[in-house]
Amino acid sequence: SERVGDLDDALESQQDQLARMERALREKSDEVERLEALAEASRTSSKDELSAAELAKRELETQLRSAALEASCAGERARELEVQRDAAVLRAEAAEEALVEATLPK
Repeated sequence: SERVGDLDDALESQQDQLARMERALREKSDEVERLEALAEASRTSSKDELSAAELAKRELETQLRSAALEASCAGERARELEVQRDAAVLRAEAAEEALVEATLPK
């Protein structure tokens, strides 16, 4: 039962982390869109400004891919924790059932 509680806490923590990562991912995606718009506007500006915007865009796209990978890993870890928690619940229920059976008169 304590193990189930620990797994529930770990799962909740992992889900919170996943939600934070998803928010960060959305923010990075918004930033990429902003930089794409800037790059489009810069196409009419000097080559130097365009290069800087493109470089910043590529850097943010790299960060976006990295954040997506981290979020994917966090989601996988959350699924693993759910499986562990479910297994712990089943073990706890089986132990409780065994205890009840052991205390029944034969």
